[in-house]
Amino acid sequence: MGSLGTAGCFSLHPLKTLNACGDGGVIVTDDSSLSERLRTLRNLGLATRDNCTVFSGNSRLDALQAAILLVKLKHLETWTQKRRANAACYKNGLSDIPDLIIPADKSYERAVYHTYVIQSERRDTLKSFLAERGVDTAVHYPIPIHLQTAALALGYPVGSFPVAERQAASVLSLPVSSELNPEDLDLVCGLIREFHSS
Repeated sequence: MGSLGTAGCFSLHPLKTLNACGDGGVIVTDDSSLSERLRTLRNLGLATRDNCTVFSGNSRLDALQAAILLVKLKHLETWTQKRRANAACYKNGLSDIPDLIIPADKSYERAVYHTYVIQSERRDTLKSFLAERGVDTAVHYPIPIHLQTAALALGYPVGSFPVAERQAASVLSLPVSSELNPEDLDLVCGLIREFHSS
């Protein structure tokens, strides 16, 4: 992990596969000077207990969170394999539906399927259809970055990034938790097939 660049960043948000009991994250690096700077930045900019060398926030992971994560870390590969198996079930159950785009691992990838995101031109109708039948889905994320309020001053109007805009209007995250069983996945696939056959 984190070997594709100088540093890698990993979220430990409660909805991630490896999650803390609150927000948290990890940065990995083999660059010793960057590591030293990051250790200072995570701790209010304190180079020592008494000397603040740069203003920064408090981004320390407390010992209780770390202890919980160390226990969970032992299960990460099992949880990842289960999510990958769930993704394979979705692929088998949905790949022949022409109106759907489903994710697929490239030969050089090994997706962990924190989310399983399909794309459908009728996303909102499909989402409602599934919700009415007890299947919880989510949209990650409905507004592309350039159209967020914080980015409006950059001056990129609708149409500036058509691929991002098209995907923001069509993405739908299906349930993929490692806690799901094959019957749950078959139900979701069956309902999506039913939706697309009408």
